[in-house]
Amino acid sequence: MKIIIQANTAEITQQELRSKLTPEQILKAKGLSLVAYTVAEEGESHPVVLGEGNQKLTWPRKVIQAVKDSVTSGVKLFNRHNEDNSHTDRSPVGTVVTSFTKEIGGKLRTIAIAAMMKADSLIYDICSIEANIFEENGIVGGVEKVTGIAVSNSKIDNPAFKNAKRMQIVQCFDSQDEPEKPGKETKTVITLEEIMAAPISLIRQAVISREMHPSQLFDESAMQKDNNLSKIFKDRDDLTTVNKELLDKLDTQTKRADSAERKSQVSSATELLKSRMPAGLTDKQKGFIEKKFDPESMENLDEASVDKFIADSKKDFQEYADLFGDKESMNNDENLDDQNDFEPGDTSIDDAFLED
Repeated sequence: MKIIIQANTAEITQQELRSKLTPEQILKAKGLSLVAYTVAEEGESHPVVLGEGNQKLTWPRKVIQAVKDSVTSGVKLFNRHNEDNSHTDRSPVGTVVTSFTKEIGGKLRTIAIAAMMKADSLIYDICSIEANIFEENGIVGGVEKVTGIAVSNSKIDNPAFKNAKRMQIVQCFDSQDEPEKPGKETKTVITLEEIMAAPISLIRQAVISREMHPSQLFDESAMQKDNNLSKIFKDRDDLTTVNKELLDKLDTQTKRADSAERKSQVSSATELLKSRMPAGLTDKQKGFIEKKFDPESMENLDEASVDKFIADSKKDFQEYADLFGDKESMNNDENLDDQNDFEPGDTSIDDAFLED
């Protein structure tokens, strides 16, 4: 049996951690990781107190010792806290093997060593005790019982104690022929078998901590096979079909409405034309504009479009009048001033433009 120390810190040495474990404890943990966590520390903490929210608590040295006495072999580690610290519907991710106290930086700490799956030991790097405590004016006077230890990842949670973190990982292997390299940190490779053996809650937390989305893990065809998600995809497809049918109906109704509006505009276009004729036009000029007017060929039949048609027609009339030598123009002060220039028998402008 050989012990490999990983993630070495200056707070606990390899030799010290070995001294806290008996050969029987190491043998019992074969194939698992033995993880050291600081679970309580002399000084201040900022825990969530059930029913009262976040509080500032001061932990005297004697209470830290009491925590050590309460964190006994067999205390379970769970994935994060629940609402009431009960163990109902919570699957443990590890078990305390032993605990001890150590003064670090002038403050006493309670350190627990727990046996965990290797995959769990790598993800859960912070912890928080679940305990019944006595306090007065923010000072903890005693600890009745530590009912469990919640572990989590520092990317999604903060521990109540500043240093309530993973301190050391000890892995117990059955191989005797792998040379030990003291002082060198060993990198761990997680196998597929280890991931498959991990609890679903741990896999879920790993996905959350990496901020991964379902579409990064599964394609749509795979998600459609899920009993809970298949109905969502079916509803989506049904709604897509209904939406297309409604859009088609809306398009048809819109076209019908546009056609009806167009017919109404065409039928009233002549009256609109007459109402928009400027004052001072002769019957000949009005007749020319009305005969040229073809509402079916016009894109728009609003007042602005009709006014533009009349203005353009006035120009056309003037050009034709000049072409045939008719002195009548659209200007009222010039109308019919020079009609004597026509000889008897000449074709009049009326006959040229209005002849059937």
